[in-house]
Amino acid sequence: MRVDIVPESFRVALDLRGVSHSEGGHRRLINLVRELDALPSPLEFDLISNPCHEIDSHSWSIRTHTISPRLRTRMMHHPGVGSLRKVLWGKTRIMHFLTGDIWYSPTSRTVVTIHDLAPLHFPEFSFASKAEEQKYHRHLKLIIEKADVIHAVSEHTLKDLKQHFPHGAAKFRLIHPAPDPFFMPEDWGLEDRALFRYNIGSPRGFLLSVGGFNGWKNPGFLLEAYHHYRKGQKDPRKLVIAGDPHKPYPGLPTLYEAVCRLNLQQDVILLGRVSDSFLRKVYCSASLFLYPSKLDGFGYSVLEAMACGCPVLCSNETALPETVGEAAQQLPVSDPQMWADAIPPLLTNRAARVELVEKGFQQAAGYDWKATAEQVLQIYLDLLK
Repeated sequence: MRVDIVPESFRVALDLRGVSHSEGGHRRLINLVRELDALPSPLEFDLISNPCHEIDSHSWSIRTHTISPRLRTRMMHHPGVGSLRKVLWGKTRIMHFLTGDIWYSPTSRTVVTIHDLAPLHFPEFSFASKAEEQKYHRHLKLIIEKADVIHAVSEHTLKDLKQHFPHGAAKFRLIHPAPDPFFMPEDWGLEDRALFRYNIGSPRGFLLSVGGFNGWKNPGFLLEAYHHYRKGQKDPRKLVIAGDPHKPYPGLPTLYEAVCRLNLQQDVILLGRVSDSFLRKVYCSASLFLYPSKLDGFGYSVLEAMACGCPVLCSNETALPETVGEAAQQLPVSDPQMWADAIPPLLTNRAARVELVEKGFQQAAGYDWKATAEQVLQIYLDLLK
């Protein structure tokens, strides 16, 4: 890492305000900030976060400062920015928007992280009105025009960007993120795991799915596949789902409504939002992780399940083959019965399960936030040359 090309201290502001705290995005990206802070460099960092996000400021050095403005504005030169404008104006040399967001700034360079272009592919699940869709398209074009560097989190996202915006290809950079290192096997015995499963309501083990449940995450397909699996088994495992079951998404019933329509109330356990420590126990107790997503920018939840020792059955769509390699069984999301037929062997074939678990550990360990931070830091330093 060349750190001598910038002769003095400069400030980089990282905007996390658009990240969903409840679905883990905020927690994951804090790892990037922590690793950037730990690397030797002449840079100082301002972390811009929502006031509702809990951040442990003791986890980094005095080079990194936390700012929690009340206003959600993109216009850095707009007079309404108030205290944020006073802090950043004329001092920040790079603005890094970690959620596909952007401001205008006459005094700083701009880096934008784009995780996926799902709203382009699934507008019916993304927008409540045509006006919202048009606003998104204008905003995306603005990012391509104004940003100095656009960071794609996967080969799939990079390819998608090049396909839709070939004129911006010179700005695109591929840097993989990583799973949260908090997720690892629990230090407990068989009795502890058995008790946890019993308390959840599924003593024999369970199938698991985690995440947001918008249209491209395919919650309807997940429930249909489980419905077929349940009909073909004398004593089926229950399905446990972590995530808000009542959160509305455009064009879809809520998850709870979808469960009720299939009369699965006795077989599907909806945990709702859970803490990270509880979620790790859920990953470590699950018999199989199911993830039939139609579009994923990276696949954090899949890697977190692998890091906890849970075998994975996921779709072979978009970025997931790139993310999981050969460490998961992958199927197309065209036939729920195919998924239902694939579940029993993954529960009963011990050799296949052990192989998937070992490959999963290796695959998850291949991603590292320090390596991600080193590449992001090099982008900053190159912009400041």
